[in-house]
Amino acid sequence: MAIERGRSARWLLASSRIIYPFDFSHTPSAFDKRYKPRGRYDAPKAILAAVLDEGARYARSATPRCRIRRFQFVEPLESHLQDAAELASGLRRYGLKAPTAHVGLDSLQVKSKGLIDACKECGVETVFSPHPWPTFNGRGEIAWRKLGVDLAAVAERLGDQCIAFGYHNTSAGFVAMAGARCGIDVLFEAARESRLRWQADIGWIHSAGASPSEWLRRYQRLLDSAHIKDRAPEGANADQGGWADVGAGVLIWPSLWREAIRCGAKTLVVEHDNPKNPSEFARRSFDYLSRFLAS
Repeated sequence: MAIERGRSARWLLASSRIIYPFDFSHTPSAFDKRYKPRGRYDAPKAILAAVLDEGARYARSATPRCRIRRFQFVEPLESHLQDAAELASGLRRYGLKAPTAHVGLDSLQVKSKGLIDACKECGVETVFSPHPWPTFNGRGEIAWRKLGVDLAAVAERLGDQCIAFGYHNTSAGFVAMAGARCGIDVLFEAARESRLRWQADIGWIHSAGASPSEWLRRYQRLLDSAHIKDRAPEGANADQGGWADVGAGVLIWPSLWREAIRCGAKTLVVEHDNPKNPSEFARRSFDYLSRFLAS
């Protein structure tokens, strides 16, 4: 589907924390993505894609239910791409597509060919790498500059294979370091001559104490996607890591949503890092977004 920049977008509902294996019998991973529902609206026209974070038992029973809810897209992780044939078969079986995926930077650096082949087999057009917490030493500009250079190299390698590549932020890098520079600024400056894109996680930007709108505008030339993740009021939802269903937290989504699209986001991923009830999170977030997009 061709998407007109700044006016329409595919939107995805995601819940990224998982303990059990995903749908297609892949091994467990610390972070996982799920199914996505489809809906059409006039302002803007959008495809709602929902990703449900469920354990293996629920995943088995959820698949037909996802189809009833018109779920149409899935954003797989590296663990799913390890068996591309099985993933591709599951996508065909349930009438799903996987336009994007999340893959670790370290894996793309050492085994990119196999992952590129898997992406092509499964129809993945864009890969995003989450901030590499396990291997990142974020003390000062040197670490951020190196991360930018490493991401840029991967962006060029994947770009040569017709796969777009971007960085997915967490809360790191949005507070000025010694020398009055933010790590994100250093990263993108180091990668400025490359094809690197950005998947902005709005919930994490807010949690860092920064203004999501300001950062979206600041790097709109790089913005390709945004994660829509809500933060509960201070002290609430401790059993969910302080996160909330979209629309039930403190962020003002009608304006942030439209700002993300205006700044160039082509996919909008509605996410919850640790939902108490993933199915209810998906339903409530879907209902909330449907109301304000239809208004």
